[in-house]
Amino acid sequence: MNLYSERLHKFFTEKKVGHQVTGDEQQVLLFQQQIKDTNVVLRLAVITNVDDQSICIHARNLCMVKEVTDGLLQTLNEFNRKYRWITCYIDRNSEIVMRADSLVTPGNVGDLAMQLMLRMISIAADLYPALMKAVWA
Repeated sequence: MNLYSERLHKFFTEKKVGHQVTGDEQQVLLFQQQIKDTNVVLRLAVITNVDDQSICIHARNLCMVKEVTDGLLQTLNEFNRKYRWITCYIDRNSEIVMRADSLVTPGNVGDLAMQLMLRMISIAADLYPALMKAVWA
C-alpha cells in the first residue's frame, strides 16, 4: 500500500465511510453510493499514484449505452463543457463513466478525494435524468 492509499484508508476509516482497498499494490480504494431518487448505485474507484502525486477517480455504473446517438453525444458534450474538471465519456464496454484527476499531497489527499467523490455523486444525480432522456430518445 502506498502513502496515499494508507492516508485515504485511514481518512475514510475514521469517517466511517465503507470502502475496500484493492489492486496489485493496494493502490485503489473502492466505494459505492446510491444516486438520490434512483435505483442506480455508483461504483467509485480512487486510484492513487505516488510517482506523480495524484489521484484519479472513476465513477461507473451510471448508465449502459446500447446505441450511441447524436443526442447522447450532445448531452455528454454539454456536460463536459459545464463541468470541465470532471469528464464524462463512453468507455469501450459502452458504459458511461465519470472521471476526475487531482494533484494531491499526503496532507490533503483525504479531503480532496472526499470532496471530488461527493461532487461526482451530486453531478451524477443531476446528469442522470438527461442521460436517460438521451439514451431512450
